[in-house]
Amino acid sequence: MLPLPLSATVGKQLQRLINNYIWEYKRPRLPNILLQIPVNRGGTGLPNIVLYHKAALLEAAIKLHAPSHTFQWVDMENNYSPRSSVVDVLWTPRHLRDKNTPMLPTTRLTLQMWDYLHKRHTSTTKFSSWAPITTLHSISPWLSLHKWKDKGITHITDICQQGTILPFPDIQLKYTLPPNYIFPYLQLKSIIKEKDKQLLIILIMAARNLIACHWKQQICPTPQQLLHKTQQYLRHEMLITSTPSRRNITHNNWQRWSNYTTDSQIPG
Repeated sequence: MLPLPLSATVGKQLQRLINNYIWEYKRPRLPNILLQIPVNRGGTGLPNIVLYHKAALLEAAIKLHAPSHTFQWVDMENNYSPRSSVVDVLWTPRHLRDKNTPMLPTTRLTLQMWDYLHKRHTSTTKFSSWAPITTLHSISPWLSLHKWKDKGITHITDICQQGTILPFPDIQLKYTLPPNYIFPYLQLKSIIKEKDKQLLIILIMAARNLIACHWKQQICPTPQQLLHKTQQYLRHEMLITSTPSRRNITHNNWQRWSNYTTDSQIPG
């Protein structure tokens, strides 16, 4: 599917054309919701144009995580935004993004769909472990972490493991930090501990490891499987980090979404 914007009106028109073709312009005998159920669940796998479009854009967002020179179009989109990679923009909270960052129209379209999915299908908008380390500056203006980037600490996940911040000796040994770096470390640790419930950092380590394994070891042979697996991990992480009152809503939303992202409905 071409990375073009699809309005609700156009989506309905395309869906109507498909339905008219199937039923030969007669009155439908079955509702669309039954026809659009995947074949392995007893349906016919009739594509839902709107959700098909969303799934295609989500697959493009996942491919943006590929290493350099894997996809030519990914290199083009990253080269057009020299100040920060497209992946960093994706995982930076929306209110912290630089609005002046140059982007191709296709990148902006993918970003819009990415934000829509996070808003619609997750129960939190807090920081992700994939976010650049400098985004934590928004927690407290006096917290400066720019020097950490020079040491190779570029993302929140670089200093965290299984939901908790690593001890300073471990970080110091891994990235060769001078002793005076312990002061911003203690500030950061204090903030995260103090505001743990309000500023919960979502760790999606499993999804990140899965993507890394896909590109290096080809564990997942197709983009469709990668998309499905990543959705499962995202849903799992959102469930374990959400409040009990939101878990059922989150689960139902992701379950409904996964019904329309089968191999037969996502472009290869």
